[in-house]
Amino acid sequence: MIGYGEASSSKTTLEPAAEKESWSMLGTDGPEEQIAIEVWRMAIKLFEGDRTEADRWLHHEAIGLGWKRPADVMQENPQQVLDLIARIEHGVYT
Repeated sequence: MIGYGEASSSKTTLEPAAEKESWSMLGTDGPEEQIAIEVWRMAIKLFEGDRTEADRWLHHEAIGLGWKRPADVMQENPQQVLDLIARIEHGVYT
């Protein structure tokens, strides 16, 4: 897992049924929304279900994205963020 400063003592996780309901509230009609949800899911998976840490990572600059925030990059090129997540899962951070 990737940390930022001190480790968080509380994890925000959802059971699978609650997660499905949470995603359904986003109004996922178009392909852009579908890929954005995939980025969020993969980020949450990267942080072992910890939504707070995933959100923190998505909103901080990432060296692997040229010091851009993943949340900003995913607006124009979500595949680039998915690729970075895959690299991080395999131990490649840049």
